[in-house]
Amino acid sequence: MLSFYFTTLTKSLSGPRHFFSQLPQDASLKKPFVYLLISSIFFSAASALTIPTANPLICVSLYLMNAIGMTCIAAGLGFVMIFV
Repeated sequence: MLSFYFTTLTKSLSGPRHFFSQLPQDASLKKPFVYLLISSIFFSAASALTIPTANPLICVSLYLMNAIGMTCIAAGLGFVMIFV
């Protein structure tokens, strides 16, 4: 799972035009969701390390919900703006 994540990350950052042109048109949502989940976990863990709190688990869970939620909201708004 992590090899998929780092391969996708490397390809999308090194050549985004080539990476996105090679994506299949009718792909499932499983791999993008796993990518989002791993990215959100990394973000949440790194953010929790920078904020000293008495209960870091609450902080991590809030950052995780924020990372996933804001991505879904942005994707939904983008879809509405383009297709509606």
